[in-house]
Amino acid sequence: MRANYAHHPVDGRSCGKEFHDQLSVEKFGLGYRVRLHSTQANQNICSFSFEMTERDGSLIRQTLYGEIVVKQVRDFLYFSTKGIDPTASGLGVCGAHADIDGLQFPLSRKWKADQCSWGGAGQ
Repeated sequence: MRANYAHHPVDGRSCGKEFHDQLSVEKFGLGYRVRLHSTQANQNICSFSFEMTERDGSLIRQTLYGEIVVKQVRDFLYFSTKGIDPTASGLGVCGAHADIDGLQFPLSRKWKADQCSWGGAGQ
């Protein structure tokens, strides 16, 4: 996923190709540390670093509002939040016009074998 509505403040040229989503998953203690940075519509950001536990082949983060799930679906890592509000009135990890539910990261873009990092999310 790239920011489709990103424009340079001086000359108005599109700079959407300069924004790339980043996801890293690394072993941490008894679970995993999942870091996400996603630039979406109108340059609203989703960004977090969560410790997640493994359950039934998925990574889970339990919150006061419900679960954040990262699971492999075919050739993608897929985020599911089942309607949890990720903005300031909920989880507080996204801007007003951004969301993590449904984000997909293609496994073909994996670029570090020791850290499992992906760039360039697609939806």
